[in-house]
Amino acid sequence: EEARLIMLEGVVLGNEPPPPPRLTSTRVLSNVHSEIRGEVEQRLVEVCPQGAKPVKVVCVFDSVTGMHLLYVMAEFASARAAREALIKCQRVCLQDGESAPAGQCAWRCCGPAW
Repeated sequence: EEARLIMLEGVVLGNEPPPPPRLTSTRVLSNVHSEIRGEVEQRLVEVCPQGAKPVKVVCVFDSVTGMHLLYVMAEFASARAAREALIKCQRVCLQDGESAPAGQCAWRCCGPAW
């Protein structure tokens, strides 16, 4: 069976969130994660073709500070939608030394995930 998931790695945020005042606050950390997930979801919706929008986006953060975005998993309704989205996502991958466009997140590599 073909993959319905794609994975984005090396995600660079266009709007880096400010450091939370209290890292130990789970509510503050949850809010930061929600903001980051929203930025990633918005960018995926912009990049992916009309019929291939993600149905679910999961951002995975480091388990020590919870502030570093390790990778993103995006799930699509079908393997065909995931393939179409992957083609578009690969076209906007950042090259070495390149930074994210102003106000938009970007990624360094992406591929299918199972």
